[in-house]
Amino acid sequence: MSEPPQDNSLAAEKVKSFPHTPGVYLMKDAAGRVIYVGKAKDLRACAGSYFLKAAAEDRRTAQLVQEIRDSTIWRPKARSMPCSWRPG
Repeated sequence: MSEPPQDNSLAAEKVKSFPHTPGVYLMKDAAGRVIYVGKAKDLRACAGSYFLKAAAEDRRTAQLVQEIRDSTIWRPKARSMPCSWRPG
């Protein structure tokens, strides 16, 4: 198994390939554990906002972003998204 990245550059780059569609995004730490689940109308814009300079201004967001090592998406087949969906 490969060594996990030491920073969030891989996750930030991966987010750039997310579609501009609704869905759920998962942020994971170096161990592959889901540390944040978000729902968005525009996956790329919303998930990508965590890697902007402005996100570092909020202490809690900055701490979360420091832990992110990977990101993935889940897009529902139906038009509406479940409000209590949980990974795993």
